[in-house]
Amino acid sequence: EVRAPDDYPIKASLPESIQVSSGNMSVTPLVLIVHTHGTEAFSSNGYRYTEEEAGFRSNDITRNIVAVGSVMAQVLNDYGIGVIHCETMHDEESYLKSYTRSYETVRDYLTQYPSIRYVLDVHRDAIIDSAGNCTKPICVIDGKTCAQVMTVVGTDYGGANHPDWQTNLALACRLQSALSDISPSLCRPINLRSAAFNQKLSPGMLLIEVGSCGNTLEEAQNAAYYTALALCHLIAGEKM
Repeated sequence: EVRAPDDYPIKASLPESIQVSSGNMSVTPLVLIVHTHGTEAFSSNGYRYTEEEAGFRSNDITRNIVAVGSVMAQVLNDYGIGVIHCETMHDEESYLKSYTRSYETVRDYLTQYPSIRYVLDVHRDAIIDSAGNCTKPICVIDGKTCAQVMTVVGTDYGGANHPDWQTNLALACRLQSALSDISPSLCRPINLRSAAFNQKLSPGMLLIEVGSCGNTLEEAQNAAYYTALALCHLIAGEKM
C-alpha cells in the first residue's frame, strides 16, 4: 500500500522571509519547474514525423519544452502560488550530462529556497509507432485539442539511493486523480521506472511528459494549462 505523506498537499503557512522576485511582486517559492531536456521540441504542422525527425530539437525557448513550462508557471503565478521557472536547457551543451547538470540546478535551488516543496521536471515524450513514425497522444477539453500528459516516477530498483520513492509515487497518484477530474482522457498511465531521475532530491519531485514529438506546441501548451490548474487545486487542497 502506498500512503501519501501527511504534508502533501502542503497546507502549512510558509515563512515570508524566504522570497523570490516574480514580476513586480515578491512571493514565497513553493514550486520549481526545470527542464533536464530543455531542447525537446514539437511538430510544426501537427502531422507525424518520419523516423529521421524523431529527435527534433530546438534551442529557441519560445518553441521548445521551455515554452510549455512557461505556461505552467504563469498559471501557478496567477493562482497566487510562488513558482520559479528555470529556463536553462540542461541538454544544450551535452545530452549525456543533462541529468548531472539538472541535478546540480535543483540541488542549488532547494538550498537557496527551502520553501520549495514541489519540483517538476517537464519534458515531452517521443512515441514511435510500428512504422517508425512519431505519433501524438491527444484529447479534447473544452473544445481545445490537448496533448496527453504522463507522470514518470523514479524508484530505487536500478540501485539508486532513493529509499523514499513511494512518497513521490503517492504525490503522482494524487496529481493523476486531479488531472482525471478535469478529463479522464488527459492522462496516460503513471510510468514507474527503475532509474531515479534525480527525484531523490525532494519528496515532491516528479518528471512530467507533456505530449510527444508528434504534438504541436499549442497542444502541449493547452495540456500544460490544465496540468498546472490541477496542481494549483491539489496544493490548495481543493476539489476541481
